[in-house]
Amino acid sequence: MPLKPRTRKLATVALVGTLIGGASGLVVKSAINAHRPKEFHAIVSPEEQKKELFKVLEKTKDKFSAADSYVKAAVRKIYDYKDSFGRKRFASWIYNNNPGQFYDILEHYMQVKARELGLDPEIPKYLFFRTAFNLENPIGVSDLNTISRIVGRTITREELSQDPFLAIDFGLQYLKRISENTKRSDLVGVLTEFLYGPFRTNKAFQKKTKDVRDLLTDYNTNYSSKLDKQKVRESGRAYLKTLDLFVDLSKQLDMPTFERLSPDERKVEIIRFTSLICERLNLDLQTVLRMIVVESHFNHTNQNLRTKALGLLQIEPINFNELNKRVGGFERIFGRVISFEDLRNPYVDLVMGVLYFKYCLISLQDLDAAIQAHNVGLDAYLLGKPETMAAGQRYLMKVKTATIE
Repeated sequence: MPLKPRTRKLATVALVGTLIGGASGLVVKSAINAHRPKEFHAIVSPEEQKKELFKVLEKTKDKFSAADSYVKAAVRKIYDYKDSFGRKRFASWIYNNNPGQFYDILEHYMQVKARELGLDPEIPKYLFFRTAFNLENPIGVSDLNTISRIVGRTITREELSQDPFLAIDFGLQYLKRISENTKRSDLVGVLTEFLYGPFRTNKAFQKKTKDVRDLLTDYNTNYSSKLDKQKVRESGRAYLKTLDLFVDLSKQLDMPTFERLSPDERKVEIIRFTSLICERLNLDLQTVLRMIVVESHFNHTNQNLRTKALGLLQIEPINFNELNKRVGGFERIFGRVISFEDLRNPYVDLVMGVLYFKYCLISLQDLDAAIQAHNVGLDAYLLGKPETMAAGQRYLMKVKTATIE
């Protein structure tokens, strides 16, 4: 729904005045930045790595789909690297360009390595599923002392978290040692020994195999669907990791000054700042303004007593914490530590709310779905319970019919 003439004129004038010269105190960079979590810190240009990958891809003669060939070629390239440094930078490029496909490559790599060691290739996939597809520790390695003895040097958790392929290598060597020592090679047997061993009696072992079989049922039923949902989440997370957004609050109105504004003046100031954020994050301003109408009617002090959601875009504590974790700490954005209570500041609140909406949109790649996920929560939306989806649909209709006066 278009903005009414008076509101549109005020928003346009305010937006032009703030976009020129950077006086707004808000800067967005899409380039690689030093604050990105170190485990996926890209240090080479995408162009350089694309050329390398496609050279390998040209050699792939297997009659698979293009996507399968890409994955196979990437795994071959990872095998080519003799040092962890080169492998990490190549993996970083893949992750930054296509986080979802990174999971496919990791999955294929662990199956190839398992076959190479004479292990059932389903073993690492099952463990990957059990860790909730954790990229820092894909198969749940915990006994670093034993692994250090196997490989002949000290292995640290930090080293494994920086290179998921190395974590797979060492984890599979550990599984191979368990298989050899226990004389077990079947899927259930190796997994039982890895997860619950060592066992003093065969009776104790047999008791635990039932738990493993139950978990395998869940794995066989839900692996593909849960992995697909994880890929969706990771796309949004990768966006937050690579985004360098800085907001200088000292260049915005302080709270006493903002509070002295009349209701109409506050609304104009909210529209001004929202316009700026939407412009920089490539979001539709009218959609976000209608969401503000539905959530708070431009009342920055609004709080839901049941959910504790706060502010113009009603950010809940759980979503606040999720964003804080995914961007590597809000001090990256504001230059200081931000608490949930800081959402009472409309500038902080708008940045959080619009950024969470962008996170949902990048993850889901669908505007209507992102609007619903912003309201019910991305994880809840992905779970897809009927009552959640119904609530999301009701919210979507409210947003689409909201009037911005």
